[in-house]
Amino acid sequence: MRFHKIFTMKNLIRIPVSFASLLILMLPLQSQAARIYVFFDPACMERLEYTYNKSGEGYVSYLVNIGQGEKLVLEVGKESKDLQSTLPLSYISCSNGQFSQNTATRINSDADEVYIIYEITTKQYLVSPVSLAAYYKRDNQQISYISPKYSFLFNTQYGTIGENISTNPKAQVYFEGRLENPCTGSYIFKQANKGNINTVADLVFVPEIGVTEERIGFNAADAQQNALILKSIRGRTPERYLMELCGKLPGQSSTSQYDYSQTAVPQDYDVTPKTPYTYLDEKKPATTSTANPVQPKYHTVQKGETLYSLSKRYGVSVEQLRQWNNLGNSNTIRNGGQLQVSASTASTASTASTASTALSPKGSDSGVNTYYPVPYSYDQTINTVKYHTVASGETVASIALKYGYTEAKFREFNNLGKTDYIKIGQKLKTSDCDCPQPTSAKTISPYYPGKS
Repeated sequence: MRFHKIFTMKNLIRIPVSFASLLILMLPLQSQAARIYVFFDPACMERLEYTYNKSGEGYVSYLVNIGQGEKLVLEVGKESKDLQSTLPLSYISCSNGQFSQNTATRINSDADEVYIIYEITTKQYLVSPVSLAAYYKRDNQQISYISPKYSFLFNTQYGTIGENISTNPKAQVYFEGRLENPCTGSYIFKQANKGNINTVADLVFVPEIGVTEERIGFNAADAQQNALILKSIRGRTPERYLMELCGKLPGQSSTSQYDYSQTAVPQDYDVTPKTPYTYLDEKKPATTSTANPVQPKYHTVQKGETLYSLSKRYGVSVEQLRQWNNLGNSNTIRNGGQLQVSASTASTASTASTASTALSPKGSDSGVNTYYPVPYSYDQTINTVKYHTVASGETVASIALKYGYTEAKFREFNNLGKTDYIKIGQKLKTSDCDCPQPTSAKTISPYYPGKS
């Protein structure tokens, strides 16, 4: 009987209460995240400074070079402004080899709290928490990118425009094209999220430095207004940094410092139009000018068009298109968008400052300073079919996009089937023009008014 009296209702209630109390005491111990401090080491890390186009606010990320084509992105966002004069008792560096894909996983699951220590001046440090981590790896032509925002697997050799490369079932990521840069190229992707809140995101990804442009919004127009653009790496513009990294500066060795086990790197291009005219006289004729307003021309962007193809079409530079359309350093344009493709400055009607309003023929006795275009030569390449040599990382779609064609049309005039692959070193026609091939270079003679 005594045995049964022990287990009264009152005692039975006490047992689970005590056990629950024990669990409560244990929970903080189990959920306590490990706090890790990482000291910025320029030998194996890069500091990437971004700017929001709408607010102008800064955003900071750190890129850790793990090795063998592996990168870890540690996004801080808005950096701490509180300077500290002492370091934490314990901290690590990226050179100790402890970083991996698992590091990103632990940060994003809150298993680890990671802080970046960045030295501003001697013994003056900024200590900022990492808000998000991403991991990506390039293995030959394959790029694998994993983060809470984007996850995709892309083949730079065989990837096609419009292909869904997402590895996240809740999102779709589409390849939209490739742009040239001093290294291995910039890849454009678009993501559409599924679920209760639909969002779209556009990003430009450069294997050497990660995401260089990011636009996120509820629709395409909203995303365009919320752009995060990379402005600086170690105090250099992204273009300058890539030129140094891949040996493209004047007088610099062409050997890339970045090893992706690739033997060919696409060459940079120059889209600045060249004018073959100069003045014969040292002085131009004195003129009086009358300004006439000139309305700028606009172009509606079609699918597959790029700033580069439009610059060639309208005889302007990529930089001019960026400037006229307030794109900053961005190369991303939207299907259906309106782009200004000519200057909006006033045109000038000029007349010589003499009694005569006409230019005098060359050799006349008039005192007017006459000027004429000097003769210039063009070689066979102007009227001949040009070819593109396939480089590592290029696809039929990306090459077609570069020269302003759809993939289908490009395959057609290169006699490529829908499933035919291209090889490194293969030569492809860059236009569908069956132009005659002149046997020798010709010279254009100048026209002198009054002369036959």
